Amino acid sequence: MIPFPVKGDKPGLQPPEYIVPAARDGKHEILVVKDGVRGIYLDHDRGSESVRVDADIIARSIVEDYVKSQPASDPTAGPGLFWVKEALTKAEVAARYPRKIAAALKLQHNWWTNLVRLADDLWTSNHKMAQIGDLDREACRQLALKRDWLDDAPDSIMKCPVCTTLVSIESIICFACHVVLKGDQLEKYEFFGGGPVQAVNSK
Repeated sequence: MIPFPVKGDKPGLQPPEYIVPAARDGKHEILVVKDGVRGIYLDHDRGSESVRVDADIIARSIVEDYVKSQPASDPTAGPGLFWVKEALTKAEVAARYPRKIAAALKLQHNWWTNLVRLADDLWTSNHKMAQIGDLDREACRQLALKRDWLDDAPDSIMKCPVCTTLVSIESIICFACHVVLKGDQLEKYEFFGGGPVQAVNSK
């Protein structure tokens, strides 16, 4: 249900990256997660050993890590993301888990509302456009609201060249797929997060 890609970095695991496709037009998307492999160092003589990591563990961590990392989320509001133990098609998910989908949509609507409310508070206190994030603007668009801080003029936004999510032209990293948009400015700042970032261009 999330209208932009969800990226989960799992350093040390093979594969090390998982991307849930963007859900467009209010429809849901899926990512079928398979068992992974992690290398465990034993000792000098025996070296490393490959250990299988269950798909269920990986899927749960993708969902939980992403949800916990998002601002304005709480038990009643958060990204519309969930996992199930079965490997299903989109149609099968819709048929078997309509309540989960409905609950996820409600959580996400509340999340958009929380994000817009926080952005409103920031705007009221300082009227600084730089304080409003791309995720806040996306929430405002999803709720079809109009705000002074929602600057959607063509010369102020652009599409991420990788995931096509709308971002500010001043963005250094895409909030959705975490791709570096302005590599020449990245070194001016110190970023903390889960996993590496991938450079796309340095314009």
